[in-house]
Amino acid sequence: MKKTLLISVGFSILFVMLNTFLFWGDWFWGDWHFILYYGLLPGFCLAYIQKYETSLQIIKPTLIGSIIWSFLGMLLVVFISVLKSGTPFDWQAILQGGLIYAIISFIGGLVEIVIKGFIALAKRV
Repeated sequence: MKKTLLISVGFSILFVMLNTFLFWGDWFWGDWHFILYYGLLPGFCLAYIQKYETSLQIIKPTLIGSIIWSFLGMLLVVFISVLKSGTPFDWQAILQGGLIYAIISFIGGLVEIVIKGFIALAKRV
């Protein structure tokens, strides 16, 4: 569980740094490839670090980690935009954006579980 929290917080900080310094705040409607790649990568990493044998054991930490990183990342992005531009704090943007990124990240974790399954099958043959 420590690895799950560490990866979730690390990706949240990376998300904020990329959004703030690299993409200048045009993160949601600007580049869909950035959303998909960056959204899938945390879930992929969260499922990859798990050392469990069955996929049902991997799903719970992946889901928890996806939720933590997406909502923490959105909270930090909205907080920085409030500090920069002085706009009012928007809870709806945090909830909507966090939910979208949590779903995309969880799908990335499911893709990694499928890849782990194929690798396990290939080792048996």
